Amino acid sequence: MLVVVAVLAGVTGNNLLYVVLSVCFALLLVAEVIGQWNVRGLSVTRSLPDEVVATRDVRGSWLVENQRTVGASFALSLSEEGHSEVSGRLVMVRPGQTARVPARWRFEQRGAVGLTGVKVSSRFPFGFAVREWVMPGPAEVVVFPRPRKTGATASDDEGGEAESGRRPTLGAFGDLARIREYVAGDPIGGIHWPTSARRGVPMLVVRDGDGARSLVVRLAEAQGRAWEAEIGRVAGAVDRAAQDGAAVGLELPDETFPPRVGAAWRRTLLEALARLPERP
Repeated sequence: MLVVVAVLAGVTGNNLLYVVLSVCFALLLVAEVIGQWNVRGLSVTRSLPDEVVATRDVRGSWLVENQRTVGASFALSLSEEGHSEVSGRLVMVRPGQTARVPARWRFEQRGAVGLTGVKVSSRFPFGFAVREWVMPGPAEVVVFPRPRKTGATASDDEGGEAESGRRPTLGAFGDLARIREYVAGDPIGGIHWPTSARRGVPMLVVRDGDGARSLVVRLAEAQGRAWEAEIGRVAGAVDRAAQDGAAVGLELPDETFPPRVGAAWRRTLLEALARLPERP
């Protein structure tokens, strides 16, 4: 449109067309200055849950912080660079404030997925053109394999070996075995507060129990799609056993994890499965 007006103004010499052309250029200049200011001083961070499972939608968000002291930012669109289907919109974020932009992520394959940054775009203020910026935000997301439901319970028919007999358990019953430092994922009810106060760190009571199960799940050798199905089966066995309170171990082709309990240990085993190389 500007090119047409400019040509007509040059051919006809009409002063009114020159006035219109000047106004259009002024608006473009103002739009460019305001558009650049609209995203200056913004900081975007990604917030995802601790557990991300392949082929399942994950609810997360971006946190958009306006670090400026003057001037709000308007009409922002956000998307994950390289994953344009992950998007969200923000109407306004005031200076000195942080706004949350909800979004859904979905990863089709297990493993470590690298995220590079967040693309921020806006048509503010006049909507003449879209301005895009990529704000760096490198991150690695470990996508757990989707647990495969086989209908069996967590026992040695899941491909593992069930260890019988007494073993140390965490809790309030049984004979005292030892006291050790608290590890993330251990039950808070097992903390021995007098010893913790004396040592200055949380200490956990470990007792000899009778009824707790111990399970080592084996990953069978396979190739191609059968390999991925086997990983899913083992992930399901680990998940169910851990949810039942059993001590779970994992036997991989090149590494073995001893049986332990706790949510943190369950995530460690699932991450080990997620990072296994593909076998075409």
